[in-house]
Amino acid sequence: MMSTRQKQRDYLFDNYKALLVLLVVIGHFIELSYKNNELLGDMKWVIVSFHMPAFIFISGYFSKRELPFGKFSAEITGTISCI
Repeated sequence: MMSTRQKQRDYLFDNYKALLVLLVVIGHFIELSYKNNELLGDMKWVIVSFHMPAFIFISGYFSKRELPFGKFSAEITGTISCI
């Protein structure tokens, strides 16, 4: 049976995701000529420096998995040590 209680959609995060996708597209267009223009090189560096961490943060914010911190840190350190 479906629950009658539904979560409200957070449009702020939808707008953030749309902005980040737009920045990815702009970054790909800049890729073609950023070596010829210092401003484009700086823009590309700024976009690349924060858009992936922002995507990861937003994805983690909406994650439904509940994992105790101790188990989470053990999984992370085990994964990093395997690399």
